[in-house]
Amino acid sequence: MGGFRIVSPRHVPIFSFMKLCLARSLLRTFGLAWCGLALSAHAQVAPPTLRAQDQGWCYTRTGYVSGAFKLENQIAVLAGSRYAFVFGLKVNLDDKDPLHAEAMLRDGQVYAPVSFAGFLTLSSAPTVTPPPAYLRDRWIYDLPRPAYTPPASVRTIQVNGRPWVDLADVGQALGLHVFQDDSGLVSIGRKPDYDFTTHELTLHDSVVSLFDTPEKIADPKMALLYLPAPPPVTPAPKPTSIPRAAYNLGGFNFKLLGVTTPPPGVYPRLLFGPDDLAGFQQRVQQFKTMQMAVAEMQAMFRSSWWDPTTPDGKIFAKLVKGEPTDFTSEGHGAGIYSSNVNYPTNCLVSMALYCLLAADDEHGQQTANAICNYYKSIEPKLDEILASSANEFAFKPELAGYSTTQWKGMDELVSGLDLGLALDFGGHWMTPEQKDLMRRIISKATYGRRATPGNGLSHFVALAAIENLPGFDAEAYAADAELVQSFLDWGFDQRGQLTAEGTQAGNLQFQVLAMIVLARRGDNLWGHPHWRNFLNGVDIAATATDGGTYDSQTILEFHAFYPDNQTADRILSQRFPNFKPASLDLTIFSAQLANETAAHMRQLKLRLPGLSYPGFVSPVLYDTDWQPPALGE
Repeated sequence: MGGFRIVSPRHVPIFSFMKLCLARSLLRTFGLAWCGLALSAHAQVAPPTLRAQDQGWCYTRTGYVSGAFKLENQIAVLAGSRYAFVFGLKVNLDDKDPLHAEAMLRDGQVYAPVSFAGFLTLSSAPTVTPPPAYLRDRWIYDLPRPAYTPPASVRTIQVNGRPWVDLADVGQALGLHVFQDDSGLVSIGRKPDYDFTTHELTLHDSVVSLFDTPEKIADPKMALLYLPAPPPVTPAPKPTSIPRAAYNLGGFNFKLLGVTTPPPGVYPRLLFGPDDLAGFQQRVQQFKTMQMAVAEMQAMFRSSWWDPTTPDGKIFAKLVKGEPTDFTSEGHGAGIYSSNVNYPTNCLVSMALYCLLAADDEHGQQTANAICNYYKSIEPKLDEILASSANEFAFKPELAGYSTTQWKGMDELVSGLDLGLALDFGGHWMTPEQKDLMRRIISKATYGRRATPGNGLSHFVALAAIENLPGFDAEAYAADAELVQSFLDWGFDQRGQLTAEGTQAGNLQFQVLAMIVLARRGDNLWGHPHWRNFLNGVDIAATATDGGTYDSQTILEFHAFYPDNQTADRILSQRFPNFKPASLDLTIFSAQLANETAAHMRQLKLRLPGLSYPGFVSPVLYDTDWQPPALGE
């Protein structure tokens, strides 16, 4: 960190300043106390180790509280961070560009948007509604910003066409006391002797760590005093580069987006709303492939989850009643074949979707109860992870798979692939109390976290399920929405082929679902030129095998929204040469399914159709019939 410099009408005596500089230097170099300090826990910062969680140490459970308390009467920013603090409350530095605008260090001065400078005119903390206790250390407040016009004495620069001001100048112009040090920390208030004493060196580190964001650690070198490595972060996606004017939605099937998005708390809402359900039920009658998927779902549920004599049926009965039960994972020993998904929740999400399409309210209500009881059973573990600190994640082996701000790890605990759709489909039958339980689970699991492309966008789907409800993270939603568009820019080239960067995302199912969610809310990315070319120029012979980027699930969904795309017809016809949707006799097919046993379907590796199972399975809602290409095409 180095020494402190006070920019204020009244500043600490030079002797105190020199002592603080020397103390910090010795502490950083030798991990020792100085200036008469005993070798106390608050002075010994090396080597990194598992620390007491209740003493305010940086990156422990109480580090945030102790740091925020130091700022409770201050307006504070840190150069390089997009977070700021107003009387101890975390806010975005810039309400116009919350995801990107960071306090800027220029010629030794720290600049912030003039709109932020208005907070310096406040004489006391604004009245706020406190967040839920479980989100206290994560919460970002949206505070009214007082209007402010800087006087001529305040240095001003232009950033993206908007005025930014030197905060120290603003503080001095308002007669406030300004603290600034070489870490880039600027803290402004009415307390004339505000500084960090030699007893508060680790407290200063706790204050600096408050400015960590999910994308960047404020001071990685300082973090190494407390942790073996800086806390893991998720880099922000690359800026988008394709203008919207280049988008082309010609031939897009707008009907599949439904009519309107219902008000918050009304379900379903993500992919279709209550007013759209009848249209999808009619769609089942229109497409043979969709009829097949629904018939398969019914047969699988009847031979497993809805048969009380089977292991799945016994688990289902307990889940419906809320009784303790053991869950089968990874499909081992289960009635329906699966892999790489959480078996109970994957089945329950598809079950809820089936019940919506089949108007099966009896099983729908049972499924809603089972979903809620499943997630209620894991809430204690979720609370444990949410309460744990970066220090514990680093030093407790049982917590090594988790982090403070990443969706990775947390998604496994909460069955992230299913979480958002579990509320969306099952919410149709849930009581207000049950919906609030699911809202709370999603809020706890998603707030303040960042996702990666591919299946990581299950984070976005979960966020959208509680859009504008208490505990909804608008910043994370916006960050994920940027990620969806950025992936189209950089994950595909102009020919529609995956780039080296794009191949790392794996399956595209949640990219597709996120694009549908956004399109229903007026941000339609389906016309992106890279995405429009997704199947163009594909080596048809090379796609004869299902799986990977060009799995049949994604192609069917693409075909549903662009029904005139003949490349999809050619690929699907080649993959399934012995099946022509138009010639399917559903009566014969259903009779064959009626004679199937769960064991035989599992032996055939027949997977459960659904939207939360990435790849390999029918997407149900977006199943479409394909036409074999005519000779010469």
